[in-house]
Amino acid sequence: MKYVYPAIFYKEKSGGYSVIFPDVEGVVTQGETLYEAMEMAEDALSLMLIEYEEYKGKMKNRIVEPTPIENVKADINESSTSAFVVLIKSDTDSYRQKYDNSKHELWHSENTNKSFSMLKNISSEKNLHNEKRDCRC
Repeated sequence: MKYVYPAIFYKEKSGGYSVIFPDVEGVVTQGETLYEAMEMAEDALSLMLIEYEEYKGKMKNRIVEPTPIENVKADINESSTSAFVVLIKSDTDSYRQKYDNSKHELWHSENTNKSFSMLKNISSEKNLHNEKRDCRC
């Protein structure tokens, strides 16, 4: 599914940005730079929406219609110097596929390394066995 939700970005006095989604309960993230905060916002939104999709009816939270951007107020809080609203997109099907593929690649990589180690050990054992057999002590 494809979604677009408004997010409120806060420029923090201590540096970096924090991000909340008024329409998606529990999604809070941050980044050291604006670019990083936007990437983190897309990740956090996608992960929560995937949870909502997979546990529809079992979770208290539901996927709701996004508030129109012009109706979202970005008030500065005590820890921020400025606040602004940005629309963040999420394609949960694409995100899910990317995540599933990365899990598969990690599994494949780990098992390839294990297989290589096992072959290396078997090869070493054969060489050791051949050396003992050829030994004329």
